[in-house]
Amino acid sequence: MADSSFEPEVSRSLRRIACSFGAPMESIAIECKRESGKSIAFSRINNDQVEALLAFERKPFTMKMRVAASVGGKSRFKSKTGFDFLYCGIGKGFVLVNFRATKKSAGEAINRCFAVRIGAFVTAEESTERKSLPLDWFVENAVELERIRWKIKDKFVYGWDLLPLFTLPN
Repeated sequence: MADSSFEPEVSRSLRRIACSFGAPMESIAIECKRESGKSIAFSRINNDQVEALLAFERKPFTMKMRVAASVGGKSRFKSKTGFDFLYCGIGKGFVLVNFRATKKSAGEAINRCFAVRIGAFVTAEESTERKSLPLDWFVENAVELERIRWKIKDKFVYGWDLLPLFTLPN
């Protein structure tokens, strides 16, 4: 099930980059996970998601964006794109983990976001007996993304500074 706060923040952040930094950038693929505790279970990212991110780093990606209208004329999937296909060159695959907890759920309030390349995530899973990665692992091995606020029309919105994802070395 999609997260109602983290995924929209990432989406807004990507749109902000697209509108503000018109220069061509490398393609990226992101799997978003929000965690209310201080570790994330490896099982939260299923094998299909891992394989798709790894494939994105090995070969170009093509995807149909919209499904034709079903009988009765209603679209089976909601889509904001007005085109049919998307093609991206080889890029970088990331897992973004938002450790977001209230004082009640974790003992202290936290709202930190980390980006880790899919290869590093897989290596971490393969090299441990643990069933999860703790927040401390992300602090030491991932890129922490800064929380940002900007104005859209007359309203302030929040998101994450995703520019470091485009500048990380391969």
